[in-house]
Amino acid sequence: MVVAVMMVVVMVVTQASAKSPRYQEPCEVTEEDPDGDCFWGEAGVDYPVFSYVPKTSFSCQDVIPGIYADTEASCQVYHMCQKNRKIDSFLCPNGTLFHQEYLVCDLWFNVDCGRAEAFYKINEVIYSGPRRKPVSASYQ
Repeated sequence: MVVAVMMVVVMVVTQASAKSPRYQEPCEVTEEDPDGDCFWGEAGVDYPVFSYVPKTSFSCQDVIPGIYADTEASCQVYHMCQKNRKIDSFLCPNGTLFHQEYLVCDLWFNVDCGRAEAFYKINEVIYSGPRRKPVSASYQ
């Protein structure tokens, strides 16, 4: 009985996926997208295409805890520096770079990696905690 039910489920899923539209149609090679990867520009020329986090000289030793774009990796890599100076490194998907001002991976043409370090100071508020407002009590 269990085998029959499993076979029916497999058949239904297989038939449904065969009828489902494709998530994304393949992109054509155009002047704006010469490599046909669905991103403006050319992979490896206009934006990096790392498949793993490359080794760079970035270190958490001289920065406060926070999130930092790695300019040596053309901002496709970002690091999370924790209070104990532990570092966790992440790779933005190909076609995206880490936008230091907004702390997100964004499409490559929206990110000016050369300005990333100017926004490192945004990290000063990450671990600062909530700001307290002065309390003024009046019972009139």
